[in-house]
Amino acid sequence: EENIDVFDNSYFYDTDFSKNDLPDNSVDDFTFCEVFGGIEVSSYNGFADNDTIIVPRLFYNQSVVSIGEAAFEGVSAKVIYLPDSIINIKAKAFRNCKNLKYIKLQEGLNEIGESAFDYCESMNKVDLPKSITKLGRCCFSRSAIEQIVLPPKLEIVPVACFERCKELSEVSMSEGILNIESYAFSETAIKNIIIPASVKNIKNKALDFSSKNKVDIVFLGMETVVECSSSSSWWNGICMAEPTIYCKAGSALQKIARKCGCVVKPLSEFQE
Repeated sequence: EENIDVFDNSYFYDTDFSKNDLPDNSVDDFTFCEVFGGIEVSSYNGFADNDTIIVPRLFYNQSVVSIGEAAFEGVSAKVIYLPDSIINIKAKAFRNCKNLKYIKLQEGLNEIGESAFDYCESMNKVDLPKSITKLGRCCFSRSAIEQIVLPPKLEIVPVACFERCKELSEVSMSEGILNIESYAFSETAIKNIIIPASVKNIKNKALDFSSKNKVDIVFLGMETVVECSSSSSWWNGICMAEPTIYCKAGSALQKIARKCGCVVKPLSEFQE
């Protein structure tokens, strides 16, 4: 990677926002470097008085395609706009941005790295583009997200992805998700969740919801398997509170849940 010198602002900015919308900071608040396919924002150098940060789409007539590791870690901005040229957000890129309430993620984004939004304690909403194929572990853990729609191209919900998102109460998953890893939704406020038929494996404590909630878990598939540490108290592999399981007759979940003493009901009885 090679740092690129800052130059005239006329090369700097090309996106849906006019130059009049730029914060007072401008070019000197970013450090850029070359990466495969374009330019990466490797660090943000601005100060605490910038409530809004707008990341440029072009730098030196090259597309800004990546947000570097820890590039914005700990910044105090409340709103951040990313251009539609961004395809990759690397590990810890926005970690510990405690004042961040909203970040604009656009179609074309493919990957969000490990702990990218960990400890974003004020961020109560995020709209994930449909183009995303990969999320890193602890990606949104300990944020204030209240609801999430997982993108249709995502196959794995990674370890601790939404762990300790204590305001998270609604999750929507599309067919296509194959695995839900350990602690993915641990210590959240989810009261009911629908597991698509495509899900083959749910790891230990993946759905370890808050014990104060009455939990309904709906399994649409016949072959979904839940891994747990104790066969005698199978629901502890799912959540702290004993859930009500809704599933298809003859499914793998029906058999094992019934064997371990869970309340098991047919899909037709589930009401959101």
